[in-house]
Amino acid sequence: MNLMGATVYRMSFVNRLYKNAIALSMGEEELKIHENEIEHYFNDWKKETTKIFMDKYPEAFRWQVRSEEWSLAMSTLTNLYEGRE
Repeated sequence: MNLMGATVYRMSFVNRLYKNAIALSMGEEELKIHENEIEHYFNDWKKETTKIFMDKYPEAFRWQVRSEEWSLAMSTLTNLYEGRE
């Protein structure tokens, strides 16, 4: 989970840099198209990553994972980072 969290943070940072570069070099319409593409690819990545994580997670410990849903995984990770779990 920590690896997923670190990866998401880095991807978000790269996405912001990419959006800023596009905003400086293209018009508003092109920016919106690229933002939609980024969001689409990121959502695909989240689904794929969650599925791989669950497929590789040891069967004996799957009870520890509350859900295969991305938002719940990120909520759990946030709670772990903030020391609430």
